[in-house]
Amino acid sequence: TTTLYNTIYEILNLVKLNLPISKSTKITLNKNVDDEFIAKKLAYVLTGGDKAGLTKTVDEQYLLDIEREAFVSLAGEKLTQDRIGYMLKKGKPLRN
Repeated sequence: TTTLYNTIYEILNLVKLNLPISKSTKITLNKNVDDEFIAKKLAYVLTGGDKAGLTKTVDEQYLLDIEREAFVSLAGEKLTQDRIGYMLKKGKPLRN
């Protein structure tokens, strides 16, 4: 994994512990939501997955592939399905 991914992971740990990530920034997670799981998937894709690094680049197709894998994985989660259904019914996001 990349240094950027590690940095994002450390920020997520601070958020999970309910600690400020800087003097002016405070983020909290809904304790009933697997937001950390979603954030880690997003960080993995945004930082180029296992193949990218500070001196290694990845091609566009690889990024599209890992983005698709993350999307399909998240779409299979019960919480995600509940959120999608709620949005379609109510027109607003569900924070489960």
